[in-house]
Amino acid sequence: MKNTTPPKSWNILSAAVLLVLLVLAASYWRERAWLLDVAFQTVLMIKDGTVQVQVDRFGAAVVQALPLLGIKLGLPLPWISWLYSVAFPLVYLLFFGLIVGVFRQWQLGLALALLYTTMTYDGFYWCTSELQQGLGFLLVIWAGILHRPALNQPVHWLVLVLALVALVFYHPLVFVPFVFCWAYLGWQERNLQHRRYLLLLGLLLFLVWAKGHWFPNYYDTAKIATFRENLQTYFPNYFSFPAYAKFLHHSLRYWWGFPLLLAAVTAGLAYRRQWLPLLMVWGACTGLVVLNALGSPNATYRFYSEVNYYPLVIFVAIPVVCTLLPHWQKARWLLPAAVVFFALRLGLIALHHTPYTQRWQYLARTLHAQQNAVGGQRFLAAESQVAMDTLVMSWGTPFETLLLSAAAGPTHAATLLVTPEVQSFSPEQRQDTTRFLSPFQDLSLPALQGRYFRLAPGAYREIAPGVH
Repeated sequence: MKNTTPPKSWNILSAAVLLVLLVLAASYWRERAWLLDVAFQTVLMIKDGTVQVQVDRFGAAVVQALPLLGIKLGLPLPWISWLYSVAFPLVYLLFFGLIVGVFRQWQLGLALALLYTTMTYDGFYWCTSELQQGLGFLLVIWAGILHRPALNQPVHWLVLVLALVALVFYHPLVFVPFVFCWAYLGWQERNLQHRRYLLLLGLLLFLVWAKGHWFPNYYDTAKIATFRENLQTYFPNYFSFPAYAKFLHHSLRYWWGFPLLLAAVTAGLAYRRQWLPLLMVWGACTGLVVLNALGSPNATYRFYSEVNYYPLVIFVAIPVVCTLLPHWQKARWLLPAAVVFFALRLGLIALHHTPYTQRWQYLARTLHAQQNAVGGQRFLAAESQVAMDTLVMSWGTPFETLLLSAAAGPTHAATLLVTPEVQSFSPEQRQDTTRFLSPFQDLSLPALQGRYFRLAPGAYREIAPGVH
């Protein structure tokens, strides 16, 4: 892509956006690091002393390297959680440095800033999705391709093959926006219109197939099975799911950056009569929304749905920075409008910390109240006994409460297991002083004991009614 004007102001804006995300991550580290997957992975990293890659999504090891280093150095537990929180935006800044500093693709640097703000709401706090990280790495790969579009050097292909292998192991959905970028950029950029560019798509599709064939995992297999079952069960009523109404509502209320950019892309491409690129955009957006609805017809959890919709930002950001920006960049209103857009999105993210702050504070109060009421360090509760409208999801509570309690010191460590049915854990399990119970994975209690956690032996006690 041609740099038709000096990109300094746009580079400064993009970098500033990513730096603000870093500041927010440093400020709201408890809300991010004491939540579900990140809390779970932190406890396992402390127990095992190594990165915790789930379901073969090896990209997670990149963000886990920093908190793991803190563990190896013996830093205090709050610092471990803080490092985990800031590791994500630091990786995004690394992506930005590669895109702009190494590959000189300032437009894709702006696309990276759009990626992590346009639809971001809950996804800033539930930050562990490998799809979020993989989409940023996707832009790095495309920056490298556009930097050397001829693709005629063996060393370029060697690096590209390694990068694509890493990409397909980030998240199964990443290949969808890659194909969109391949089609859209291939149509727009004459330097990419050669036979080797066709080989690029074939290579990606082969790697996607090879991963699924040779490296299957239970989670992705179950997701594919659910998708196929829904495809058969609901035929032909694929547009009757509650997920569509929820998507529309959330897009207008929380994720409004996406429909705003989609409207701009639609108007800009239609004005220039670029009907095929416009069809690509709307086809990709519609296809992804339907794909997500078939995978989860009820879209029960907004935070989980949000990150699965993130490829939509790629579908609108690429046309904005590659097609519309070169035509609009001389307009005096454009840069101020971009500043206002990013400021509003970042402000919305910052203000949304409240429910996540209330969540960890509620767990801390509940745990403290139970210790004062009945004593002990290990507690059990049914979902009906706690405020599930605050917790939203309960499976991570044993790990979340372990971290937030032990932040005051290892001897303060305590745990609260919240489960749909207390009876799902037998009396023998509750009395076993050697086990740390969780809804889906019991851990050896002695293996957890050490520098960060010192749980005294004792049975799990059901929480006292009305004590919160």
